Amino acid sequence: MRRSGVRTALHDPYEEGALVLHAPRLLSAHEQLSVDMSKVEVHVVVDPSLARILRPHQREGVKFMWDCVTGQRIEDNFGCIMADEMGLGKTLQCIALMWTLLRQGPDATPVIDKAIVVAPSSLVKNWQKEIEKWLGGRVHPLAIDSGSKEQIDSSLTQFMCQHGRRSPTPILIISYETFRLHSPVLHRGKVGLVICDEGHRLKNCENLTYTALTQLQTRRRVLLSGTPIQNDLLEYFSLLHFVNTGILGTTTEFKRRFETPILRGRDASASDRDIERGKERLTELAAIVNRCIIRRTAALLTKYLPVKTEQVVCCRLTPFQTELYTHFTNSQLAQRLARNGGEREKKGKGKTTASSLSAITLLKKLCNRMYYTYAAVCAHRVSVFGLAIIIMEENKDTKMEVR
Repeated sequence: MRRSGVRTALHDPYEEGALVLHAPRLLSAHEQLSVDMSKVEVHVVVDPSLARILRPHQREGVKFMWDCVTGQRIEDNFGCIMADEMGLGKTLQCIALMWTLLRQGPDATPVIDKAIVVAPSSLVKNWQKEIEKWLGGRVHPLAIDSGSKEQIDSSLTQFMCQHGRRSPTPILIISYETFRLHSPVLHRGKVGLVICDEGHRLKNCENLTYTALTQLQTRRRVLLSGTPIQNDLLEYFSLLHFVNTGILGTTTEFKRRFETPILRGRDASASDRDIERGKERLTELAAIVNRCIIRRTAALLTKYLPVKTEQVVCCRLTPFQTELYTHFTNSQLAQRLARNGGEREKKGKGKTTASSLSAITLLKKLCNRMYYTYAAVCAHRVSVFGLAIIIMEENKDTKMEVR
């Protein structure tokens, strides 16, 4: 904010519980006399309505993402990966980051004027509800997941034409599929921030969605994933390359410098030199990526949750279930499985008849889900032994033969 030509912070940085994301450099007495106060940086403080509900690890996460998207952690790189496990509040942390960027910056003006959240279609409405819940109607996000091509293109065009801090819908929430299909519209202008939920979907840098997202005109990219560590180093490279393009070089350079020596060092026939070199390159890789990735486990929640108490309640089978259970265990099929050690049997022409695992699955359903027994009796009016055959015939996952 500016008052009488003097910049002031939007929120009080000295208030109890204030979450300060940026603190300006302290000026000496001489500098205070000569500096133009209309150009002095101000504190950037998270909205108190959000700061007071953030837990310590969430406050740390918001500060980490702020430092990344403002280029303070890695020079000329403005992306990061938020890899907290499920339940630690990644969505709330991102909402706090977006709202702060949309409202204020070190120069007392907003850092961005619009943001895009890309998520699986099943999470689009959830993001909309979370934003409306935590921001209390102070911002109205535009959520798009379905509609005609003309309607979607029109809505996206209006969104991209918005500029300034008074944009009516500064946040767009869109599914990956819709983004890919309508990406030409979103490529027409600049976007302040893009957040990709379930970001491990971008592990293949050659698919169309990945390409469409990388062509978006934005430097600030945040990728959310509870499982960012992939089995394939190239998949891991794709995620990091998306948020900070070039931080690990090109694909060829990454293979030569990191992937090849690391995999060679893990090979069973690797020499001592190969093992040592692989460890060195792995350490070097970790030092780079740890500057733009943050991951905390669900163990942090133990201090906020009550002590876990498990109660095991044993329920007896009904007489009907017991009779059916006994019929099956005494059948020729069960006897053969016991004699053969549970191996699958062949019924000619390569057809499999039964195995111990499928038999156990059937018995578990019999004990836990009375629907199978009750529905079959009502529909077929059969005996208990006949019912066993019906259940097995209706169970597509466990095709077994009873004799």
